[in-house]
Amino acid sequence: MNWSIWLVLRIAGLATGISVAIGLWLALILANRKLPFDGSWLPKPFKALLSNALILYWVGTNGSGGAGYWPLTQTCLVLAGVISAEPFFFGAARSAFAGLDPNYGRAARSLGASEWRVFLRVHLPLAFRPIFANAAGVFLEVSALLAIFWWGTGRIFK
Repeated sequence: MNWSIWLVLRIAGLATGISVAIGLWLALILANRKLPFDGSWLPKPFKALLSNALILYWVGTNGSGGAGYWPLTQTCLVLAGVISAEPFFFGAARSAFAGLDPNYGRAARSLGASEWRVFLRVHLPLAFRPIFANAAGVFLEVSALLAIFWWGTGRIFK
């Protein structure tokens, strides 16, 4: 039973790490840009469409005589976890960055800091708490989806 817990932790950890990296990048880009529309609604349709990626995977592997769309591997499960968790993390990270006072970034830039240094030294520490809380939520969501998938199908991951 220990290997199964380690497997779920590894898949959920990888999916969380990839979701955090992609979500932080997209959120920072969209939080600093002046868009002609309010971008706060962007994650909502994606979450509605992609939140059941693991269930769709289960249907694909068990439907039509067992011939599935994805093979049952750790890589595909990590990809399904990233697809289902990314909209949740992206929306939360975007709102965390959008809520920051832009004067802090301007002050750092006026002192000669590059955009990357402003992100690492100003924006990320100020938005650390909501980002960390949402990363923990993503980890728990992917772990729960894997546990439900495993319990519901009785399949063993390879």
